Amino acid sequence: MPLTTYAEVRPWAKAIKHQVLTRRMPPWGAVKGFGAFRNDRSLSLPEIALISSWVEGGAPEGDREFATPFHAHAADGDEAERHAGHLRVRGVQVLKQPILATGVSVDGAVRAPWLQVTAHRPDGSIEHLLWLREPRPPGTLDYWFLRPLALPAGTRLVCQPERARVDVRFADDAAVSGISAGRR
Repeated sequence: MPLTTYAEVRPWAKAIKHQVLTRRMPPWGAVKGFGAFRNDRSLSLPEIALISSWVEGGAPEGDREFATPFHAHAADGDEAERHAGHLRVRGVQVLKQPILATGVSVDGAVRAPWLQVTAHRPDGSIEHLLWLREPRPPGTLDYWFLRPLALPAGTRLVCQPERARVDVRFADDAAVSGISAGRR
């Protein structure tokens, strides 16, 4: 359904409130607090409260004088990120070379109630890269890290459930020259 004008939105106000409160709208899928992403489309708590209050207040039309024109959002990522290297991870992969991870791309074919990707560094620390919950938006999605993440050689990349596949994106194809696969 189009949501570009007040006339299109108003009839759906209560449904929008419900979808926003259950974090199904806007579609994002990544669990808050488990990774930080530049292209995060989810709403902040103050934005959710604002929408909920607007609906509870009768969903009045705002002052048109202060309205900003509708614009379509740009595609996620930039040109450099589309051409970044990638490493397919299914189950457990051990890095033989260090990488500078820039994001995670999810294969949309796996239908599981959740998907989790973690990096287990050789020093014992764990970096939570991504946790998705159902329902997820359809298709393959890219989740670009807020800041690149340095992962040393020996880091175990773990994708669960094991039948799921993700691509860990990194800054330079030359950064990874060999990977050893492992299973838990």
